[in-house]
Order: sequence, then structure tokens, then C-alpha cells
Amino acid sequence: MTKICEQLPTYNIGDLKDTKVLYLSNSIVVLDYYSNQKVSIPCSSRTLPSLPVMDNTGTKIAYKESRSDPNLWVYNTETGGAVQIPLGYTGSPWDRHNIPRFSPDGEQLAYLHSISFDNYSLSVADTGGSWKKDLMTGIADLSYYDWNPDNKRIAILAKAGGNERSSIYIIDSAGSDIIKIKENVETKQSILDGLYLWNPVGLDGLCQWNPAGTNIAYISAGNIFTITADGSQERQVTDDGNTFFLQWSPTGDKIAYLTRDGLGQEYETGHVKKGEYSRLHLINPDGTGHEEIFAEYTEGYLNELPFTWAEDGKGIILFNIEGGYLMDLEKPAGYDPALIALVALCVAIVACAVSIILEYYRRA
Repeated sequence: MTKICEQLPTYNIGDLKDTKVLYLSNSIVVLDYYSNQKVSIPCSSRTLPSLPVMDNTGTKIAYKESRSDPNLWVYNTETGGAVQIPLGYTGSPWDRHNIPRFSPDGEQLAYLHSISFDNYSLSVADTGGSWKKDLMTGIADLSYYDWNPDNKRIAILAKAGGNERSSIYIIDSAGSDIIKIKENVETKQSILDGLYLWNPVGLDGLCQWNPAGTNIAYISAGNIFTITADGSQERQVTDDGNTFFLQWSPTGDKIAYLTRDGLGQEYETGHVKKGEYSRLHLINPDGTGHEEIFAEYTEGYLNELPFTWAEDGKGIILFNIEGGYLMDLEKPAGYDPALIALVALCVAIVACAVSIILEYYRRA
């Protein structure tokens, strides 16, 4: 792996893109880890109820300043201005986080807001603050969703209508049409609550469109499944039961995902025991070609190992407590330039020695 970012002053990473990482220090900070340029957003990170998120370019940031703030804010790092998105209530005691998500083009912002205990509404607003609309109501407390690349549809994995298990719905953000494509998805509230209060970057990881916008990958009972947008075809991809985050490659031919040893036994607290590992894997969407590419000891809440794909799909950017690293997926396993150079030098020395010996015997 190649180190591309030095150790951050904090491990509170809120979002991660191809060239930028958002983290919380004394304020919200967006760092371009290749140019080392950073932008600080003037608000107190200590009062933030959940971590902010970036749009795909890392130039727009959505955040809420405090639990009692009746607004979301969209900050533009290029202009330095912030747009107010009114949530439509005066500070519900049940509102823990709004889980905002930008549309792929950055022009719309979807978010949850609480109506009452375990009753949320999914809404969408123009990032310029000119309009907003409700898309789906009656959502239970724990819900996850992802924008389709077409900027029009949203897939949402939600407990709704009093059901004990989640279902996957497709929502038309323009017409508000709602279609249920999958029932009885088993999500684990306590462990995910623990993770995503800290790291909503994992929001994609439970229900995510592929880059073509034709299939959805989701996690049920710790395993990855894919399903077509009309719900007609479904496939189980993994069966380890320990998966808690996934991300499609930019080309759609691979899924990267995280597992944690013993995850099935740790749903109650969201912590891992000493000696357990978080592991990063690659797999084809049809379940073939599995390989584990990284493993690291983790414990406590510092266990998410935030990662994202490089834009060209040829590498993965991974952050741990020591900083950010680029994993080149096109290098052969175990490739080390310094080791290869050393081996080449040794081979050259041996060849030279053999040549000298042969010449000695020839002359003798």
C-alpha cells in the first residue's frame, strides 16, 4: 500500500471520496489528501448530532449544527456560503440524526426528519434552498437509502408500516411513486445504530445501487444480496454472516466489503473484543472471485476502516488510525518494489559469480 495521507488529528471521519476526506476536529474539515489543501467549516463539531456528508465532488457539505437546530445547512467550499434547508419542526427529542445524502449531481439533498418516536419522513430539497417535498412517511427509526445514478430514484431499506423487518422500496423523487421490491430484510438495529451514529459514510453500505442503476446490493443478516430494480431477480453473494459495509466498484464488476470477526455475537453493544479483526474483501457480483485483501486489528468504536474506490476502479483508498493509504489492485499479490529490486540485484551478483567461476575453469 502507498501512504497518501498522514495521520489525521482525529479518527472521526464523516465521509470519504476519491480525493477528499471529511473529518471532525474543532470544526468540520475537508482535506484534499493529494494536494494537502483543507477547508474548515465554521461550526462547533462538539454540538453536531451526527457526522456531515459531502457531495461527489467534495465541494458541498450537508450538516446540522446541533440536535435542537431546526435546519440542515449546505455549505459550499468554493464560495464559502451556507444555504439553509428548513426541516419543518422545532427540535424533536427523537431526532438523533437526519442522514442527509446528496444526489449524484449534487443538485438535490435527501434527508430524514422525525415526526414522532420511530416515525420519520424521507424528504428531498433543492441544495439551493428553493424547494423541498416529502417522499415517504411512516419510516421507523433505522433506515438506509441511496440515490440512483439517474438522480431521480432512491432505493430505501426501511422498517415502515409497523413491520418488524425492513423492506426495500424504490421511490421516484419527482413523482413520489413508491414501489416495494423486497420484504423481510434482516437488519440489526443495535450494531448499526452504534456504527452509524459514528460513521454515516456506511449509509451506502446497506443498500446501494450499482453504477449502471440496474441492480441494488444490500445486506441482510450479515450477508450480501443483489436484486434487480424491479425485484424480479435476486442473488445471494456472500454467506459469512459478518458483513457490515459494502461498496460497488466504479465499473460495477466488483463489490468491496468489510467483515468483522465475531460480528454476529456483538450486536448488543457495537463493540468488538480484543484480538478481533476487521477485514476488507473483494468479490464479483455473482459470488465468484472472492479474495481478502486487507485485515487489521480493531476494537471499540474505532472499527469501521473507512474506504472508498479510486475513481478509475483500479485501487481502493483506505483510512485507519495511522492515516490514508492507496491499495493498487492491479499489482500482483505481495508486490514490493524494494524487494523486487533486491532480488534482481542478488540474481545479478550470482550470475556474475557463476560467470567468473566458469571463466576460471575454462582457462584452467
